[in-house]
Amino acid sequence: MNERLERLIVRARTPEWVNWWLPLAVFAVSRLIDAVLVLAFSHAQGAIIHGEKIEYVENNMPADPGYLGMLTNWDGQWYQSISHHGYPGYLQLDQFGHVQMNSWAFFPLFPGLTRLVMFLAAGNFALAATIVSTTCAALAMVMLFKMVRESGGLFLATITVVSLSVSPAALVFQAAYSEGPALLMIMTCLWLLRRQRYGWLLVAGIALSLARPVVGALAIVIAIHWFHRRRTDPTFTRRQQIWVGFVCGLIGLSFFLWIGICGLVLGHSNAYQLTQDAWAGWKWDQISMGWDSWLYGLVSFKLTGLIALIVLGYFVWLVRRPAAAGFGAELRLWTPIYAFYVLAATRVTPSVVRYLMLVAIPWWPVPACADWSLRERRAQIAIVLTVVVGVFLQYAWVQSCFVVSTDKFWGIFHGYP
Repeated sequence: MNERLERLIVRARTPEWVNWWLPLAVFAVSRLIDAVLVLAFSHAQGAIIHGEKIEYVENNMPADPGYLGMLTNWDGQWYQSISHHGYPGYLQLDQFGHVQMNSWAFFPLFPGLTRLVMFLAAGNFALAATIVSTTCAALAMVMLFKMVRESGGLFLATITVVSLSVSPAALVFQAAYSEGPALLMIMTCLWLLRRQRYGWLLVAGIALSLARPVVGALAIVIAIHWFHRRRTDPTFTRRQQIWVGFVCGLIGLSFFLWIGICGLVLGHSNAYQLTQDAWAGWKWDQISMGWDSWLYGLVSFKLTGLIALIVLGYFVWLVRRPAAAGFGAELRLWTPIYAFYVLAATRVTPSVVRYLMLVAIPWWPVPACADWSLRERRAQIAIVLTVVVGVFLQYAWVQSCFVVSTDKFWGIFHGYP
């Protein structure tokens, strides 16, 4: 029997509710694993005093802060400040007149949602933040599962969700970070693009522009979709072409939405850029350290450039393989385009590990196994190996990057996620 026909038969016999309970069950187990990791490493975190370290804290954070306290580490502290006080009405300067690090570097969707949930959580930011992050990420996993299952079958959908759920920095899917809402918006946009629901795609795209600055990559995916439909779909009328082109252009322009809001409120057209420069830092002679990205290392002949090229080459290889058709056209386009954007636009920091989680599908490199059945031993072994490797990498990432401590697993990141 034809393999494609067999997959269709299996899909037809599988209850629709599997699309919900299976990804949610996988995600729930992975969150429990990460909760254990957080509790295990809480005792290793030292006290953080407001104003004394780069790790911003609104109030002093005690040593061994417990589960909820740990979830507000690093960026979580900035989101906590935004949720409690909103964004400042001015840019604070240091003694040399340089703009200092401030909340305007963080996009408003996640703290806005968290502020709403705080009304139900008795004002507890950490609890509200983990509810928002976990819920959004869980819904994103359901959408990812449904998209991949639809085009690649049950096993490929399952292993994709498993691998993303135990990816190295997956802890942020339940921490006070914006990755959960951002992933949900990305999956929603790609789902709507696949369904050709362009009006709702515009709404979701603008929402994404307020979650993370990644809509430029999405606009490129939509543009390629437009060209492909124009060449291959005779039902793609002139009127539809204009509408999709308008949606694509507006989503692309929404990249500047938060930048414009920032400039409007603060009264400086380049306020957002000045804020980003503050995060890049300054040398002793007051010269900006710049924003050398991973891919910029190719121009300056640095090792980081070679690493970026290898990573980008892997993503391109992954989605160009014939078997990668199981991921569907939208995910295959999004993965290398977003990876290129991240490696070209972000500074060389360990944060790139969590940024790259939003490609959604890189952690399982063998889509040729899409025809396996979950009942087969080889499929079960593949899932177990993925979990074991993933949990080990999570252990290393949490101890090396997420815990605020000098006692690091590899001793090279010094606590910077």
